[in-house]
Amino acid sequence: AISAQDERAPLLLLPFAAMDGRARSFLAGFLLLAPAARGSEDAYKPGLLTVPRGGDGEVQDFVRRNMEPRHAVAVGVVGRGTKRHALLEALAEDQELVHLLAMGVQYARAGSSLQMHRHRYPVESYAGKWTRSAVRAWLQDAAYPPVNRMQFQFAPPKYLTETAYGVVLVVKPIVEQSNELVNALEPFAEKLRGTLKFTFFTKMPGSQKLCDMYGIWTNDELLLIERPRERRSTGKHSHVPMSPKYRMEGVTPESVERFFGDYAAGTWPRYFASSSPRAAPVVRHGIRELTGWDFAETVNDPDKSVLVEFVSASCDACEEFAAAYEAVAARVQQAQRRDRWSFPHLVIARIDQSKNEHSELIKGTPWLRYWARGARRRPVDVELRSVDSIWEFLEERASDEVEASVATPARGGAGTSASEAGAGRRRAVGGRPDL
Repeated sequence: AISAQDERAPLLLLPFAAMDGRARSFLAGFLLLAPAARGSEDAYKPGLLTVPRGGDGEVQDFVRRNMEPRHAVAVGVVGRGTKRHALLEALAEDQELVHLLAMGVQYARAGSSLQMHRHRYPVESYAGKWTRSAVRAWLQDAAYPPVNRMQFQFAPPKYLTETAYGVVLVVKPIVEQSNELVNALEPFAEKLRGTLKFTFFTKMPGSQKLCDMYGIWTNDELLLIERPRERRSTGKHSHVPMSPKYRMEGVTPESVERFFGDYAAGTWPRYFASSSPRAAPVVRHGIRELTGWDFAETVNDPDKSVLVEFVSASCDACEEFAAAYEAVAARVQQAQRRDRWSFPHLVIARIDQSKNEHSELIKGTPWLRYWARGARRRPVDVELRSVDSIWEFLEERASDEVEASVATPARGGAGTSASEAGAGRRRAVGGRPDL
């Protein structure tokens, strides 16, 4: 049984048993369970821990015991009761640092030091002034390794729910989080260190709530989230666009290079999460049902004119308007069947924003928005609700778009002649078919 997952709780990774019970289970995969053995409360409990007196052995044992789930442990060596001791105590209570690292102190009669221990990375020593602002800034930065590798636990607050940074989630099974892949990621992690933190992640039953929250579908994808703390709008029928996310399937050293090159150039497409996996387009009653997967691609297609109805769950007004919108779609289909030149570029579409992210600010549902055909696609709101008024709007826009094409050279280089444009206007709007 898997416990209900707290978004703040560390995720515990345990190998599952293979059917034959042999060591093959380690290579087969891992199961994420939550909460972790220490519990969601103790895992991020503030306070300066005491490192037993002794040498390096005692320090290493303390680091091993406190490495999970944050994968960062700071150990200070100071005199008991000194100003530096008081500084470490105050920083260990800092709520913004609690999610990032564990802090310990080893008392010494002479000398002082501060070191950061991170999973699978060399120890880093502090060399700055012992002021609160300077030490705090160093702890906040040094607590993040260039690329965080999974071990037994994952810390959602550090990388997702409480972080001040963006995040790059590299979703892979534990056994596929290779040195080769880390080496490919590290140059980009260093270059983007000020804004993005890199970590591996694993999609398993215990992490499914986080996967649903951020739109993770497979164990072989990369998801860049610019503001992971941001939550979807809780308005029942409104929609506020979230900060950008970018997704790539098939994570290899070569694809990582290509992804970050396109991301830097601004050419990698944004990702909008959907409640359903990617599938072939669905058309019902002449209405194309859009999802987060194809919304942007559809409305940004310069060869198409697109009318989109935005709907939401438990929306009485949406249900009342459904018949009228289907009648508009049926009238367009009938016109297109009678004359292939009638509305040849028009798509009647709909998206359920309760289940799909998209790029638009929508104040309430149902809401109609129209994207005209052409390179400069500025959408307009359509504040009409009757079949006749929407039909007249579509006729006017079709005529306007044909006229606009007269002045705009076609992709082949030639413009549209006046006689062709006149014929196009007549064909684009067509006759008004009977229902």
